[in-house]
Amino acid sequence: MRLFFLLLFISFNFSFSQIINNNLKNLRDSVRKYKEINPNKALEFSFKIINNSNNEASPFLVGVYGAIGDILNNKNLNGDALNYFTKALELFKTIPESKKIHKKINYPPYTLISIGNIYFKQKDYKKSEEKYLEALENFNLIKNEKIKLEGSSTVYDNLGLINTIKNNYTVADSLFELSYNFRLKQKKDSDIIYSLMAKSRLAFELNDIFKANSIFNEASQIYKNGSTKEADLSKSTLNRNYGYLYVLFASHYFNVEKYETSMDYLQEALKYLKNFPLEVSPINSMIAKCYLKMSKLDIAEKTALNNLKKNENIGLEQKIENFNILESIYTEKNNINKLISVKDSIIKIASFLRVSNIAKSMSKLETQILLSKNQNELTQNKIRYNTYLFVLIISSIVLFFILITMRINYNFQKEKNNRLTIEQEIISKDLENKNLQLISSTNFISQRNEYLKSLRNKIKTLEKNNDLKESSEFISTNIKRNIDNIINSEKTFESFEKQFTKVYPSFFKKLIEKHGKLTSTDLRLCAYLRMNQNSSEIAQITGASIRTIESQRYRLRKKLNLKPENDILNYLITI
Repeated sequence: MRLFFLLLFISFNFSFSQIINNNLKNLRDSVRKYKEINPNKALEFSFKIINNSNNEASPFLVGVYGAIGDILNNKNLNGDALNYFTKALELFKTIPESKKIHKKINYPPYTLISIGNIYFKQKDYKKSEEKYLEALENFNLIKNEKIKLEGSSTVYDNLGLINTIKNNYTVADSLFELSYNFRLKQKKDSDIIYSLMAKSRLAFELNDIFKANSIFNEASQIYKNGSTKEADLSKSTLNRNYGYLYVLFASHYFNVEKYETSMDYLQEALKYLKNFPLEVSPINSMIAKCYLKMSKLDIAEKTALNNLKKNENIGLEQKIENFNILESIYTEKNNINKLISVKDSIIKIASFLRVSNIAKSMSKLETQILLSKNQNELTQNKIRYNTYLFVLIISSIVLFFILITMRINYNFQKEKNNRLTIEQEIISKDLENKNLQLISSTNFISQRNEYLKSLRNKIKTLEKNNDLKESSEFISTNIKRNIDNIINSEKTFESFEKQFTKVYPSFFKKLIEKHGKLTSTDLRLCAYLRMNQNSSEIAQITGASIRTIESQRYRLRKKLNLKPENDILNYLITI
């Protein structure tokens, strides 16, 4: 009884912790799922994880802090994003060695890349490069070759961008090529397209339009092939990176004042990026700019206004950009009232941006709102956990009886297996005895034939003696004939055949089924060969010459349709 309650207690604690761990795992999966397609929802799930984890240091929790930082960074809340990345690094240092996935790294390299990306956005290329190189050092400490290659490729692409900005085109090209080759090894289509996008950017920078188009065609072919493998293409990384490539080409044609072409690429980009809300707003802003440059003021106005009203993920910078577009439109139209309203909006947002801690204060507000929303859910979770407790107690009782039943079945099966083992041993010993009898029979026949041969040779010696009478010659001839008949008699093989069939019951049947034209001599030879007898030994058994046996073997190989490289014994063993 004590054992039962001990098992019950262990089972309850394990199951309860499993529920919590499963909940956290589900939340983590939700963060990954919604990070790109619904950032606000991903933030919700992230804060739930933090609340349920008791801030216990683990690689899992470090990843959550990193995810929050990425989302805030995508929202252009750079200051607060940097805070969360820093928390992730601090938390990582407190993780016990036993819990670390990659034990040799100093910091999680992808978090270092994210910090480098913030500095890159702020045009602090020196600090950005430092973080990228630090990330590369940590990737090189990871044993997993796949993770190392993927991470290093990202670093090389980012370093290539910095060198492109600095006009170090040769260095940039080398870095992009290195990344591209790494990603080819990984055979991950979305990453290959990302590298091709980086190479296209450099081609545009060098005004090599032919090369850029060639790269675009290569990326399109990879996308076409890769899209057949994607389970949910509309939300895939493959779609996102391919959409980015269209945006890159759109930007180029906008810069060279080919606005219609630029808009064509932007419209295509929307098809691939429509499920990534943070990307939709900048694309719509560019479309509005194209209409403005084409003097299509009404549709440009409509596009900018829709972008401001309908896109909840639009950041402050994007808002200012759309208001600037409207400002240009209303200036062209000489619409003073709307122009004043737009300028007021720009001034308000600009004043917010000039406040040093605006990003931080906004994200804190956002966090507080999310936490208050989660409080009710946490209360409901407690109720659910109490329900789980009751279910677990009942389940544990059921589990106890299941274990008892399994134990009984195990003992029964064990006894049954023991009986089968004994029976198999008996069969094996019987087969072994039969095999020994067969070998003994073979040896007897061989010895008997050797004796008869010896006797025949003695008679031949007597024949050479001139003192022998004709009657003795007659006797000698008859004795020799009888000896030869005994040696070559079918009856000699019958006893061997009986014993052979006991050991290999279906051998002759299968041979005849596969090769119906075999003679009794062929079958006899096959049996001796199956016993691994050589030509000399078979000659002793049958009384034939070695040369005769070799000829028989040659003819037999032809009948069995064996090639020169095929061993006849290996073939007969398979029969």
